[in-house]
Amino acid sequence: SSNDSGSEQASLDCSSAALIESAYDKFDGELQEEERAWLTPEIASVYVTRRTAPADQLQMLSDTLEWRIRRREILATRECAACAQNPRSHDARIFGVDGDDHVVIMNCFALSQEYTSQGVTDHLACLFERAIEDYEKPSRAVDDGSSSVPGSPDDRLRWTWVIDVRGFGLRHTNPRVAIELITLLECAYPERLKKLLVVDPPSIFFPLWRAVRLFISERTKAKIEFVTWDAAASRYET
Repeated sequence: SSNDSGSEQASLDCSSAALIESAYDKFDGELQEEERAWLTPEIASVYVTRRTAPADQLQMLSDTLEWRIRRREILATRECAACAQNPRSHDARIFGVDGDDHVVIMNCFALSQEYTSQGVTDHLACLFERAIEDYEKPSRAVDDGSSSVPGSPDDRLRWTWVIDVRGFGLRHTNPRVAIELITLLECAYPERLKKLLVVDPPSIFFPLWRAVRLFISERTKAKIEFVTWDAAASRYET
């Protein structure tokens, strides 16, 4: 009912405001204008809904804030330094939106020339920030059959990430890069990933996958699909 929805929203707003205040107290002046502008009630609500205990909510949010503080400059400029010097350094880009107006991102291993943990992470952080800036809409409504509260995490912009594994080789098997990407998805941008499609991975890919999957939460694993080229086209359309 509308009364229940209003009560649920009021409770979420109250908990989000309390979490923001706790974060201000914990960081005690470390947060600059950039982090304060980012830490909206809508953002705080993600952490409120992901963790039950306030202490756990604060720890999860603190991890994200520390990540953003360390990368304050690049998040402000949204410019990948490697791509500024060589436009072929990285390939990941926004290809458009799906039927829910969520962003679709794609990259191909064969096309990128730079593959370090910092370079790849910086490029994707810039890409994610631009996606949020360009495609985020207030009070988004996701028609997924759920009864999400307007302004809740379910309403936020999310993205499908399509990874074309063609060109994957020995130089891509460094687990540090994959672990940094897990941190990016789960710590820096929690609840933004809608699904991740891994297209036609070669046999050399799977030892890396078996190693890094141990660091991936079950919540994120459930969003990862391995598809063949034959099935890929139909999956892009869903």
